[in-house]
Amino acid sequence: WHLEGRDWPAKVDAMADYARSIGPRTSLFVWGNTPFDYRTGMLYWALCPNESGEREILEQYWEHQVRHGAHIDHIITHWGDPGGCARNGCTIETAQRIHVDLLRRFRKVNPRIESSFSLWMLADPKFGKWPGYRSVTSLVEGGVLPEDVMLSVHAEHGMFNVGEVREIVAAGRRTGMWTWYCVNNEIIPSMFGRTLALTEFFASLPTDTGRL
Repeated sequence: WHLEGRDWPAKVDAMADYARSIGPRTSLFVWGNTPFDYRTGMLYWALCPNESGEREILEQYWEHQVRHGAHIDHIITHWGDPGGCARNGCTIETAQRIHVDLLRRFRKVNPRIESSFSLWMLADPKFGKWPGYRSVTSLVEGGVLPEDVMLSVHAEHGMFNVGEVREIVAAGRRTGMWTWYCVNNEIIPSMFGRTLALTEFFASLPTDTGRL
C-alpha cells in the first residue's frame, strides 16, 4: 500500500468499484490525526493539527485519502486510539472542524459522498484525548458538524450504548454502528466471515437497534 510503485491503491479502488456495481455501498476509514507519511514511509501517532510541521504531514496524508473519493460512498473519520491532541489549543472542536474540511475536500471529488464522525472511546480516559469531549451531547449541541454528518457508535464486546444512540436520534441526527473482530482478526486480512460471531453479536443487540 505504502511503497513507491506498488499498485495496491489501484486494486482497492477496483474492488470498491466492483462492490458498488453489484449493489453494496463502500466506506473509507480515515484516521483523523494519525497519519502515514507517503513521502518518507513513516507512521505518526497523534500529530498536532495546529503545529505547522506536523500539519504538513497530516495534509499530505489527507490528500492521499481524498484521491480515492470517486470510488467510495462514505467516509468515517476516527479520532480515538491512537489519535487525540491537547497541544496548541486543540479540543474536540478541532477534530470536528477537520472532519468538516475533509468532507468538503471529498465532495469536490464526489459530491454525493456521505460521512460519519466516529465516537469510538472518545469518553474513555485512556483513549479519548481530545479536551472538551464529555459525552455525545458535546457533538449534537456543538453546532460544528453539519446536520447530515452521522455519528458512528462502537458496538464491540458488549460496548453498545443504546442510550447514546437514542440521544443522537432524538437530536435529529442519523447514527451508524461499526464493530470489529466479526469478520477477521482486527487488521489481519482474511477471506472468511465469522458467521457464529456475527450471529451472536447481532442477537445480543436491543431489538430496536435496526430502527435507530
